[in-house]
Amino acid sequence: MSAIDGIVGERLRARREMMGWSAAEFAEKLGIDPSELAAIEDGSERLGPSLMAVVCQALDVQPQYFFTSADGEASNGFLDCEKDKGSDGSCLNTPIKRH
Repeated sequence: MSAIDGIVGERLRARREMMGWSAAEFAEKLGIDPSELAAIEDGSERLGPSLMAVVCQALDVQPQYFFTSADGEASNGFLDCEKDKGSDGSCLNTPIKRH
């Protein structure tokens, strides 16, 4: 996985702990196995869009929470195009073009 997966996992863990939930309690709330939550939190598994929606609702955050730093810096501050490339080799901090 990429560096951004690790950042998302760190932010998820921090917010879960802020809410006072153990990993086992939170995994149960999400309807997933605790090992899957552990993999997401350590960045070895990607948090997909469907589960992200459930996570956001449970943690009372918007999706952008996972892509900003504690001081509100946009995710571009975390990404380095030389290291963080998508599976097609594209830079992950390139804005998505909307049609």
